[in-house]
Amino acid sequence: MSADIRKVMTMDWPARIRDERQARDWDVHSMARRLREAAGDESLPDHDSLVRAIRRWESGKVATMTERYRLLYGRIFSRDVRMLFGPFENNQEEDTSRKEEESTNRRDALKLGLAATLGQVLGEAADEALEFTRRANTSAVGRGTLDHLHTAVCDIAGSYARRSPADLFPVARLYRRRVDQLIAGPHTLKEQRELFVCAGWLSEILAWLAHDLGDP
Repeated sequence: MSADIRKVMTMDWPARIRDERQARDWDVHSMARRLREAAGDESLPDHDSLVRAIRRWESGKVATMTERYRLLYGRIFSRDVRMLFGPFENNQEEDTSRKEEESTNRRDALKLGLAATLGQVLGEAADEALEFTRRANTSAVGRGTLDHLHTAVCDIAGSYARRSPADLFPVARLYRRRVDQLIAGPHTLKEQRELFVCAGWLSEILAWLAHDLGDP
């Protein structure tokens, strides 16, 4: 397969899976149910999370799909996975020059480094979540701070379908750390309730993002 054809196939997979779904008159909820049926005993996220994932995949704003979901899509549509999503990364054509080979090696090394860093961050985030649930202090926070936090939480949740999990995770994690600091400081009982509501939403958002980043 030529490089140009492979590139087009890789780029167009969101439209292909959307067209395959619509050709069968399935909405995203039906697709989510079929993904769960195809997975069998394999654990998948809840229905709403699957629906959000399907919409993100079909939007064309997600760079890739994990191999597990590629295989499920191929099973549901009775299609060769390579025809739906293009060739896998490990089937790349041979490099045509030493310069291109060196460039590829650098990119691969960077990916490995980012994956290792992300794994550490996800682990730390889980530890923070556990510690957070054990803490409950009381004191005083301004109305403006609470309004800002509510707006930030809504903005992060609203950006979930438009921005990549890797972009949103550090933002959500930063805000949850800030809420943790506010809970540890002085605030009223009423403010405490609002802070824990914000913390709960941020923790749930971080859980969604962690799952999408490959750490259920």
